[in-house]
Amino acid sequence: ESDVSVPASIFIRIPGWVRDFSVKINGDNVNDEPVKGYIELKKVWKAGDLVDVVFAMRPELVLCHPFSEENRGRAAVKRGPMVYCAEGVDNREFDVRTLVLNYDSEIKEQMEEIESLGRLVALSGKGLAQDLSDWGENLYIPANGHISRRKPVEYKLIPYFAWANREASPMVVWMDFA
Repeated sequence: ESDVSVPASIFIRIPGWVRDFSVKINGDNVNDEPVKGYIELKKVWKAGDLVDVVFAMRPELVLCHPFSEENRGRAAVKRGPMVYCAEGVDNREFDVRTLVLNYDSEIKEQMEEIESLGRLVALSGKGLAQDLSDWGENLYIPANGHISRRKPVEYKLIPYFAWANREASPMVVWMDFA
């Protein structure tokens, strides 16, 4: 502990992915807006001063630029800076490659233990999956009169870094959404 007081600025970087945040000094809210991605905390600092920074990390659907043909019309799910994916091992009732996310559906967060990776935040929600029973082993079927059927499903997503750690199964990041 020191009795010395020091006038100085501390710059807190607010990352581009942050939609909601709070900054407090000794329990008092700092209501400044970021300038060029930073909030300046300028004061005479004393021993024991406490800065508290909280970045909200809520799940959200994100879109890719339309020039990215592979992902056009699809969405990915992010939570903070973390990208999530659907892996077949967690979604055995349907093929994850046919998952359709509901734009308005709630995405829930839960702590989960993943073998060899420890605890992490998994996401879950309700969506749709295409019924593939008409396809069999066919690569093509006639479009005339074909109606694509979808069934309601509950899906689970894990952080992208965690996939392929349990067993071989399909995985997707970019999913159709409605």
